[in-house]
Amino acid sequence: MRKKLAEDWFIIQNQVDQLGLRMYVYMVNYILSRRKRRPGTRTLTGAITYEPIRGMAEIGFRIGNLNILQSKAPYWYVLNYGKKVSGERFIPGGGKYRPVMFGNSPADPSLKGHGTQRATIFRKITGNESIPTAIRPINYIESTIAKMGREWRKILPKRM
Repeated sequence: MRKKLAEDWFIIQNQVDQLGLRMYVYMVNYILSRRKRRPGTRTLTGAITYEPIRGMAEIGFRIGNLNILQSKAPYWYVLNYGKKVSGERFIPGGGKYRPVMFGNSPADPSLKGHGTQRATIFRKITGNESIPTAIRPINYIESTIAKMGREWRKILPKRM
């Protein structure tokens, strides 16, 4: 097996690179296709990086750099898992406040559902208003890992 691996090393490197890029594209498309607000800012998908790993007899890749994700899209964890790092559910405004000011003006109803307004002022919920609910996870990390496992099993038998 070791001899076969050595003979095919450059082919394997190329296949791992292609796999990494496919998984990166898969993750970005998975997030974009499951977002709730349209058209969205693409902040999270823009913060996800693809980094090939090369070393002596080493080949691999990394999708997403935690330092970059934390600085550019700190909500990456909530979107994937549906909860805070501490384990508690994430409810916008703590479930007690509703966004009312966007920038310097009130909400524009024609932009509702487009994800183009950013709330700057919140007010306490009173009366019969609907209460914000917890964010539902989209599990983009787990989906990519599962997909990568299926793809890797297609590559490995060809070499062994």
